[in-house]
Amino acid sequence: MPSFDFQPTTRVVFGENALERLGELTRSLPAKRVLLVTDPGIIRAGHVTRALGSLEAAGVEAQVFHDVVENPTTRHVEAGREFAQD
Repeated sequence: MPSFDFQPTTRVVFGENALERLGELTRSLPAKRVLLVTDPGIIRAGHVTRALGSLEAAGVEAQVFHDVVENPTTRHVEAGREFAQD
């Protein structure tokens, strides 16, 4: 993988039912598709279903990568990259 230097501008949205705003907030960005990276616990808690519902309502295509673990290794990161490229 080629090297890169990336300095993101981070936005934090906090509050009751903030997850329901995900679709509208994402729609304001130039991307048409998103990769939702999560773990099985977040899925079981129902947050991914809520996030996908908000994204779908906003017309944003989303894929879910859920093979995430605490303290991921390079192998986990590569698996996520490969998933995103497919």
